[in-house]
Amino acid sequence: MVIFLLLGTDNACWSNDFEKALTAYGAGDYKTAFEVWEFLAEQGHAPSQYNLGQMYRRALGVPQDLKAARKWYKLAAKQGNANAQHNLGVMISTGNAETQDLVASFKWFQLAAQQGYVPSQYNLGHAYAKGKGIPKNYVYAHMWWNIAALNGNKNAAANRDLLEKYLTPDDFTSAKELARECVHKRLKGCAKQSDFVLLTTRNIYEGMYVFKNPNWNKAWGDKEIHPPTKQFGTVRSWSDMNGKLYGRYHGDKNQLRWPGLVCVDWHGAGFGTWKSRQAYRIGFAEEYWLVGDNAK
Repeated sequence: MVIFLLLGTDNACWSNDFEKALTAYGAGDYKTAFEVWEFLAEQGHAPSQYNLGQMYRRALGVPQDLKAARKWYKLAAKQGNANAQHNLGVMISTGNAETQDLVASFKWFQLAAQQGYVPSQYNLGHAYAKGKGIPKNYVYAHMWWNIAALNGNKNAAANRDLLEKYLTPDDFTSAKELARECVHKRLKGCAKQSDFVLLTTRNIYEGMYVFKNPNWNKAWGDKEIHPPTKQFGTVRSWSDMNGKLYGRYHGDKNQLRWPGLVCVDWHGAGFGTWKSRQAYRIGFAEEYWLVGDNAK
């Protein structure tokens, strides 16, 4: 199925010409539709750029040209067009027109998914479940399939339910909480594993979402000093490298008595009060680092 965008524009001339092209396309006059959209696309009109990509990819009125399709998708995608971001991600993931790049395709799916584009939400779940373009993570796979299912994707709902048997109770709780938080924030600033940053005194802020760095397990094993795998928390207080305190530090002064420490409110099942009173090193050594969602 070919999807064309019926989007308005601030430019009345663009809007009128775009509608004429849609009418021509609907009547099977692909030549006229292509000519009009090409003219608008060259002026930077994102919906027309996307439609050109569709026509080149589907060989509608022009010979199939996957490189041209990818070019126009990318131009529209860079302007924030979710449909183009998704289709570009699909082409990159399959290697159409150029070399396959699963990491790049994941990033385009991520951008579209955060705009509410359900097929990309489904694809993110698949990427996390299979480890395509991102380290395998069943918690995030469940989260994105859950979000897509809430938006009516039946395949996502089926995959989410099948995945649950591979999750521990704590992981299952985390996945549901992450999905709930993403929906609550309307997907803005939703925790994105590929965009996590190493926690430092320069990028930290109160309420920042933080997760355990995968390197931590190699250094500390299963010691109770750190939170269970794949749990997440929010920054409550911290001290900078000069020992100055920030955030809700009034009850944490004892824990933050040394420079470069952070206290975190951990979320999920099975946490004793003492774990939220644990202070963690910031940027001291690779095995100590937490990672955080840097979307303030």
